[in-house]
Amino acid sequence: MSFQDNAVASPDEPTVYVVHQPEDAEFAASFAKVLSESQIEPILPAFEGDPAELRAQHEQTLRECDAVAVCWGVASELWVKSTFQRLRYWYDLGREKPLKFLAAALGPPRTAAKEIFAEIWPRDKGELIWNLSDREKLAPGDLDALVTAMSGRTVNPPASASAMRYDVAPERDDEAPAEDSKQIDRADFCVFAPPAVAPSTEFVLSVWAFLRERRAQMVELATVAGAAPRGWLGPLRVERDIELSLVLQLRGFTIEHPVGTMLWDGEIANTSFLIAAPPNLSPRTYPGAVTILQGDVPLGRLLFEIAVETAQSKEATYIEAQFKRITNAFASYASEDRAEVLSRVQGIRAAGVNVFLDVLSLRAGEDWEKNITTEIDRCDALYLFWSDAARKSRWVDHEWHLALRKRGPEFIWPVPLADPRDVPPPRELASAHFNDAILLLLNAERARRNET
Repeated sequence: MSFQDNAVASPDEPTVYVVHQPEDAEFAASFAKVLSESQIEPILPAFEGDPAELRAQHEQTLRECDAVAVCWGVASELWVKSTFQRLRYWYDLGREKPLKFLAAALGPPRTAAKEIFAEIWPRDKGELIWNLSDREKLAPGDLDALVTAMSGRTVNPPASASAMRYDVAPERDDEAPAEDSKQIDRADFCVFAPPAVAPSTEFVLSVWAFLRERRAQMVELATVAGAAPRGWLGPLRVERDIELSLVLQLRGFTIEHPVGTMLWDGEIANTSFLIAAPPNLSPRTYPGAVTILQGDVPLGRLLFEIAVETAQSKEATYIEAQFKRITNAFASYASEDRAEVLSRVQGIRAAGVNVFLDVLSLRAGEDWEKNITTEIDRCDALYLFWSDAARKSRWVDHEWHLALRKRGPEFIWPVPLADPRDVPPPRELASAHFNDAILLLLNAERARRNET
């Protein structure tokens, strides 16, 4: 059996579309060869030819194939994550039925980003991830689970399951809510806004939360006055009947009320922001962010860019959105604050964020620096619970400096336990995306609502 180059196979043969970037053609070809040897018809994309024809063929293959495998060798991490996320919405691909499975094959070279992706990337049912980055050569046995999935049988982990993850990663006992009565949903979030705005005008930016099976209905409700979906965040595990806070930051613009709230009750929900573009804005793109919080603790953020155009602007512009979902977080805090930190973290764990709280035991060990480094490397964020005690703690000081050096300021999410005006955050974290300004906005908004 030979594999095909961007052509749909015989209807009698199960097909897997092997999606990849041109720089990963060698790894994708070896992956396709193993599929072919396993009696599965692989389809590889074409990259040479008329762009419109290539795009049409790509979309046709996505509509007609049985399954999709995304190959990642040296391509960018952003491309892999955005492609995998987009392919989850099979109905947006023009398909009449879901994919038999959606897989990610992580090839050489072995990197920390791939290890983290294989361990913590959230999975839906029918999604597989192979971490094959340490394999010099693939063999048919490496893809036994794929063959099983194509046959429609239940996928069982092989004897050595370290190279593969199945469906949604199992939850730890300490992550689960204390009571079974709490209903937890897997909610997606989406931002809508005009593709471009003009100076001296006002526009509305809205954020929507929804269950994935209701995405089409949400889009129908949200696409008004030229607004369009620009990206999504999720799925996040959100407790039913919980109020979320959303803080909008968009430099250069005037936002009437930068803090919105949203009650998640399992139905489609949204909150909107009225934004004014000042008359002196120059034509370019302006970055913004929506931070989603439960209480005072961030769950994630949605990044976007607003394009400003004048009457003389002729170049097409657009809004791009990205997301950062927090799945695992490292909690850095002073021992004196442990009781308050535990109360903050309890609700966050119910929302699906695994918060590592055992830092006190790590500090007592001989290899404390190595162990703390390992935990920081595997997490998506460091929650810095900031207080006067934390400011004076040499342990906390070392932990956030280590995180800043290894992962950068975007990795650190300060969570003030005291008013930032009394206990200012570290000067080095002035650019952190959850800083004293967000806490003050939240408090100001709550005070305003209490007065009305």
